[in-house]
Amino acid sequence: MNKERFKKLYNQRKIADIAKEQIDIVLTGQYGKALELLKDAEATGLFPALVGPPGVGKTILCRYFASLRAKENKHRSFYWLTMDESIKPSHFIGNFWAYA
Repeated sequence: MNKERFKKLYNQRKIADIAKEQIDIVLTGQYGKALELLKDAEATGLFPALVGPPGVGKTILCRYFASLRAKENKHRSFYWLTMDESIKPSHFIGNFWAYA
């Protein structure tokens, strides 16, 4: 895929201004804890991964977190990847083959 085609497809999927988006979410129990962990991860420069079955609220939590960040700091980008079980860590960081 060439660079221009990728850019066009990316911009079609991009959320124009998430800061203006109204996201209703109840932040009690595990969702409140998950939001705090996302904030802690960002503060320490870590890249968190939300893992779980479909329909438990991973994407809506990311959208909510992104909207909070956009309201606080309009100059920083936020990206998330939605993956499935076919994605492996080696797709992102490569393979390591130890040779004796």
